[in-house]
Amino acid sequence: MKGGIEVDQELTDRIRVMRAHFVVPPSTEEIFAAFDAATLSLTAAYEPVVKAFRHSLSATLSTVTIPFALASSSTEQTHFQRIHIAERIRAQKIGEEQVHEGEDLESLRDREASFIAQSRMRDFVESEDGKSIFIRDTCGFLLASLKHGLEPAARELVQQGLVLLWSAFEVLCRDAFETLLNEQPTKIQELVIHPKTRKRFEAESLSLETLVHHGFDLSGRLGTVLVGQNDFSDLPTVKAVYGVLFPTSTALNEAFGRRELWMLYQRRHLFVHRRGIIDQAYPDATGESCTVGTPLVVTPDDFEAALNVVAAAGTALAGCLPMNIAAQQRLAADAPIASSS
Repeated sequence: MKGGIEVDQELTDRIRVMRAHFVVPPSTEEIFAAFDAATLSLTAAYEPVVKAFRHSLSATLSTVTIPFALASSSTEQTHFQRIHIAERIRAQKIGEEQVHEGEDLESLRDREASFIAQSRMRDFVESEDGKSIFIRDTCGFLLASLKHGLEPAARELVQQGLVLLWSAFEVLCRDAFETLLNEQPTKIQELVIHPKTRKRFEAESLSLETLVHHGFDLSGRLGTVLVGQNDFSDLPTVKAVYGVLFPTSTALNEAFGRRELWMLYQRRHLFVHRRGIIDQAYPDATGESCTVGTPLVVTPDDFEAALNVVAAAGTALAGCLPMNIAAQQRLAADAPIASSS
């Protein structure tokens, strides 16, 4: 029989190999804590925008962690069945004299067995040995699946997860822009005069077709018109637009400028347009050492890094959007009063 240290090391090795292929679900409370706090005070117009973003991230996380969820569920069912069968056998000692009126013997035995099995299962899961066994068996389920042809599918799932993360970020940036310009159309002035964005917008030369389509009334619709003039799947465009709209936001500038976001943008482009096959433009843009013509390999760690940076970028953007009146009043009340000289 192996010693305790050897067993621990073996389990550690199994976890390491498993996590190299599969995403283990992180705490959603931690991921969304800052974002939820930042969106709590936004005006009602932005509620569907931020809710859609949060839902997209949650759905993406649920998708890429499906293998782990299946393995965990299978492990749990296996151990519960083992415990329940044992208790069902032990329940055979219950006799007719213990049956209450209106209940048959087998129903009583099943009810008692289920009650005790559920209690034993909770104790097992909460024990240190139980936790180790659950981890070991879950890892074993996933590692065994790799030997049955799941490895390419696991790799593809992580890749598609990156694409979905970028899509969530892109939609957030586009929808927030549309809502902002619909509500505050005068902000177009900042975009059309700034050298970084003036060539990206044609607010002064809207087509007759566009005007006719909107009944010659662009009040409350300017953002809807302008959003179609820019490619919000392009990170440089997103950074330029929001850099002009919110020039004093250090948090936004830092979040949109993080290398992890740039890597996600480049990897998404490679997966969508080249099926993940590396071209010369990829190492040129990222500085990564890789071989042109080979498939790009991304890991669960890459996915988690991208998830965190997208959530942080969404939080930073939400922090720049208009707050409701109550939040503005709280902010004003908390602000220090300038002393008059």
